[in-house]
Amino acid sequence: MSEDDKPWPSLPAALQHRVSAKWMTLEALRVLLRRRSAQGQRLHVLLLTPFGPVQGDLVDIHDTYEASLDKEASDVSAPGADTGFDVTSATVHLRTELWHLYSKQDDALEAADVAAVVRLTNATFRMGAKRVRLDELALFAGDIIGFSAIQQEIV
Repeated sequence: MSEDDKPWPSLPAALQHRVSAKWMTLEALRVLLRRRSAQGQRLHVLLLTPFGPVQGDLVDIHDTYEASLDKEASDVSAPGADTGFDVTSATVHLRTELWHLYSKQDDALEAADVAAVVRLTNATFRMGAKRVRLDELALFAGDIIGFSAIQQEIV
């Protein structure tokens, strides 16, 4: 079977056929919020974590590493953005490349966890009394306890 014929050609063997149910649920929420936005209802996501609530816009991981570095295509390239590129997407794509590299060195390599990542833009949370806003925030799906869709800022 060639690399192109495999069911998950871009994923290393150790990660194929594994998916986080939390990530899939949050992906469904992302799609739902995008559909509501297309109908004119602007909603944000509120995620409950052990650290506290985090509010923002749930967005997709870019399709390629190159797209995550493209300031024109990036949704975090606005003036004042911390980095001007999509750190979460770039990191996820580099992680996949590292899996490919390490699995060539050890064909018995297995993932200890799925480590699914959720990407937020315009993320807001509190650190004590201080309100913190980040252009982009990556959260591991396993660290999310609950979620809600909200219309106004509450964090």
